[in-house]
Amino acid sequence: MGNGIGGYDLTSRYDRIISFDFDHSGHMDHLAVYRPGTGIFWILRNVGGPHQFAAVYRSTSGIGGHSFTDPRDKVFAFDYDHSGLLDHLVVYRPGTGLISVLRNSNGVFSPVFQSNGGGIGTFDLRDDRDEAFAFDYDHSRKLDHIVIYRPGTGTIWILKNADGKFTPVYQQGDPGSGIGGYDLRRDNDRVIAFDFLRISRQDHLLLYRPGTGTVWILKNKDGVFSPVYQGGGIGGYDLASVRDRLYAIDFDFNGNMDHVLANRLGEDTLWVLAHSAERWFSPVYQTSESVHGIGGHPLGPGADYFTPFTFRPNRRRDHLVAYRTHSDGSSLAPETHIIRPSGRGFETVYTRRELTAVPYLLGYEDLAAAGAQVSVANLVPGKGFSDIQVGARIVGQVPEPGAMVPTGTSVDITLAVA
Repeated sequence: MGNGIGGYDLTSRYDRIISFDFDHSGHMDHLAVYRPGTGIFWILRNVGGPHQFAAVYRSTSGIGGHSFTDPRDKVFAFDYDHSGLLDHLVVYRPGTGLISVLRNSNGVFSPVFQSNGGGIGTFDLRDDRDEAFAFDYDHSRKLDHIVIYRPGTGTIWILKNADGKFTPVYQQGDPGSGIGGYDLRRDNDRVIAFDFLRISRQDHLLLYRPGTGTVWILKNKDGVFSPVYQGGGIGGYDLASVRDRLYAIDFDFNGNMDHVLANRLGEDTLWVLAHSAERWFSPVYQTSESVHGIGGHPLGPGADYFTPFTFRPNRRRDHLVAYRTHSDGSSLAPETHIIRPSGRGFETVYTRRELTAVPYLLGYEDLAAAGAQVSVANLVPGKGFSDIQVGARIVGQVPEPGAMVPTGTSVDITLAVA
């Protein structure tokens, strides 16, 4: 079964995961897992119990008419009808002009917007570098605009949607001059949406240039963008490596994507940065010689990825899916964890782990290593893991301590944390 999630094996380095509101509930509690270049596209639901995730959609021919047979294919969740729900999918193929917006009706996906080569909102999508994401342009708390940009050229557009007609509210052509003074003239420039004011609005743009330390945050006032932050690095994190990546996350369980997770691909380096009006950015979590990984998920050689996710039905993306695919060249065993903030750190609430010995004696140390954070004194031989109380209740039946388990068996360990 492997170390993937919900039966999806994550055996390709191209596998990616995003969160998505599949059933229009307001909860980003489904995971779209896909493999560009192959047509493989799954959507997983958190069902609870010993097998925590199950597929509600499985395809080897893409989704909604988009084939996903090109390695350039990408997808993000989007609020198409201004409902406040990220319940549509935008699928696009940089370099080709192909883009669709897909609606889900009882598990059947169909386009409400489709372009077979003409791009979107007069943005041609004809460059392999093109990137896009959802954005709150008008401070509405709705991610119902699309930012689409072309790093290295200064090109960035912001598109609004009126009944399926996309038009620019901001545009800088190719070549352009960037946005808010940030020139977007380097191929490694990256842009994300961020809640700078900590009020549940991802209405600021965070732009950064890995390897240089350059980080800007821009506010928007009536279509005019200007910096509220310009730094050499951020909160002490130097952003000096081309492998640095930044994510917006909810660290305080308040529904605000107002913290920055900074991770250096291939290293055990990860910081979480908080922003305040008085202190600007400062770390609330960082790896060090004595602190490794994040919430039981090891970091190191290869590439780790993070997706904000609603694990409990509360409309907040206050958990993270931390995953590493099998073929990223890592010397670490591939693992998938769902983690949540805890105090000034993180803890695992779900992990999937493959047992490799033949046969394998599942013991106390393995349970602890899987993220349960228990000791031998907490365990009672002869009882199933679900019966063990350690201040956190382990949910779901897995083999008992001392059980002999065949090679390749995978176990789900899920914690319901008090």
